[in-house]
Amino acid sequence: MQLFSLDEKIVHNERYRASGLTRAQYANENGIKVGSFKNWPTQIKKAQAEQNELLIIPVQIQEPDNKDSKPSSKSHLTNDFSQSHPHDDLSVLLPSGLIIKCNLSVLTQVVKM
Repeated sequence: MQLFSLDEKIVHNERYRASGLTRAQYANENGIKVGSFKNWPTQIKKAQAEQNELLIIPVQIQEPDNKDSKPSSKSHLTNDFSQSHPHDDLSVLLPSGLIIKCNLSVLTQVVKM
C-alpha cells in the first residue's frame, strides 16, 4: 500500500476536483484506495488547521532601558505615535537578535490571527 504525504494528498485532491470524474474513478485511475481517498479532504483540512494553530512562545517582560524612548519615525504604521507613552509600546526580541517594536494601539493591525 502506497502512503501519500500531505502535499501529495492536496495535489491529488485538487486534480480530482478539476477532473470531472467521480472520486472512485479518479482513485482507481491513479492507484489510490477508494476508501482512503474518500477520507483525504477531512485529513487535509485537519492537518491544515493544526498547522495554523497559534504557536505559544515564552516571553520575558522587561522594562525599557530608556523610558523616554520614542518609536522610530521610519515606522510604516499609520497611527500617530507622538502621543504614545513608553509603556504603550511592545518590543519583541527574536533569537536572531532582530527587535520588532510596535505600539500597542496598532497591534491588532500588525498581528493577524
